[in-house]
Amino acid sequence: MKNFIAVGDYLIRSFNQKSQKSWNLKLLDASKKNDLQTIKKTLKNHAYPNTRDQCNNTPLLHAAYSGAINCVNELISAGASANIQNTSGYTALIWAAEKGHTNCVKSLIPISHNLDLQNHDGSTALMRATLRGQYKCIEMLINAGADINVTNNQGNTALMIATDLGQIDCLDLLINSQANIDALNHKKQSAITIAADKGDMKCFRQLLHANASREHLTSKHRQAFKNILDKFLSEKQQQHSEQIKTKHRALRKFRK
Repeated sequence: MKNFIAVGDYLIRSFNQKSQKSWNLKLLDASKKNDLQTIKKTLKNHAYPNTRDQCNNTPLLHAAYSGAINCVNELISAGASANIQNTSGYTALIWAAEKGHTNCVKSLIPISHNLDLQNHDGSTALMRATLRGQYKCIEMLINAGADINVTNNQGNTALMIATDLGQIDCLDLLINSQANIDALNHKKQSAITIAADKGDMKCFRQLLHANASREHLTSKHRQAFKNILDKFLSEKQQQHSEQIKTKHRALRKFRK
């Protein structure tokens, strides 16, 4: 009799486990498709909100990647964690920030225990947002207390990334948020030397205006910018000359 009961208990547990696994798989699939109704149905049937696929992605990671805010909020309400990293080190917040999904970022910030979690290349949510020029997401993360001076695996900060990509608005925001403008990466480059290497006059001028140190600028950098400035002035002078000629032609035509 005892053996019969034990076998019965085993069969029930086995059935429940299979049923749970089935609902978990349905939840993952629904989160990839932004299928809110199926997400609600699977959660009602006790699907695990932090179940993971072969790449360690959770339903919340999938929803944040797509910017499906209603799905994100539903999963958060069911107890989904924002602190799980997939096999590439991405969190839901990193994906949302990189993709510029501001509504998702707003929902994920309060439940993220560490805003500065880094993926496998050392990038934080703030860095990935900077890489994609997601100004609003950068602003939200800074206001929430994200560390703007964290470095990635190459020693680059968000400020250096903004400079390297010529993201002038993001650069301004980071400078005004008191980012360390004189930090050096593993190649001993600062933001201003990166701007010099790129020949980016706008970023270079902005960093100079913020009193960036010129210590690491070489004579090569200075000559390169002299050439750029000379070319710029020459083009302006030529443009001004053309404007004067146009005005003279118009006057001659008018007098006739």
